[in-house]
Amino acid sequence: MAIAYGTAKLYDTNRDEMQAELRAMADYMRTEGFGRVKILMGFALDEDEEIVMALNLTTNEPIHGKQLQVASFEPFRSLYQHGPLGV
Repeated sequence: MAIAYGTAKLYDTNRDEMQAELRAMADYMRTEGFGRVKILMGFALDEDEEIVMALNLTTNEPIHGKQLQVASFEPFRSLYQHGPLGV
């Protein structure tokens, strides 16, 4: 399984800006040859590393509900915390 990973830190932002940044990153990944990725997810975390937004960028739909957002992020948590070489 291939994993594509990107990060961005936004300060003093709102939900619309977070969604726009995640979608822009997804568009960039698609144009740079990641088009074969079957599932593309986007997550926004706050300064305490709590999930504040989760998007299924493959279908361009938000994931609603804190529990579902956290569950969607779990497969990526190690990658986020330790980087690609820590997986």
